[in-house]
Amino acid sequence: LLVGLFVLTVVSLAASVWFTANQGTFAFYQLPARAWEFGIGGLAALFPRGTLKLPSGGWLVLGWLGLLAILGSGYFIRGETNFPGWIALMPVLGTAATLIAGAEQPNRGAGVVLGFPPLQMLGTLSYSWYLWHWPFLVFSLALFPNISIVGKIAAAAAALAVAGVS
Repeated sequence: LLVGLFVLTVVSLAASVWFTANQGTFAFYQLPARAWEFGIGGLAALFPRGTLKLPSGGWLVLGWLGLLAILGSGYFIRGETNFPGWIALMPVLGTAATLIAGAEQPNRGAGVVLGFPPLQMLGTLSYSWYLWHWPFLVFSLALFPNISIVGKIAAAAAALAVAGVS
């Protein structure tokens, strides 16, 4: 199962790089070019705890580097960046590293961050928020063409509220 998932993930990543270079819109919106991201997540979820032997400090470093990669993605990945393609490895592998390190050491480092109750609640709402945020941002921009960053944050917060209700 793990080998098959790994092979499909690698093939999908190669497709993502090709589609990003040749058909950017397709690469962004369609599953064949994004499936590898789910594959990495599946591999991280299925990764048996205790398989990889690292010292305690190694897990701490891996978890913090993963969080840094996730947050750094917001800086390095811009609107003009060809995405998803290879650049999506940064947030995807960062997420996998953070989740694996957090599972290995739930009471230290990234595990403490992942267990923080407000972040747990955001995680519960994240998919619904993902579905709602774009319509809220698009309609707020249509209604207020010169909307400020504060207005966009308010629209995202409203989307989160609707995500909580829905």
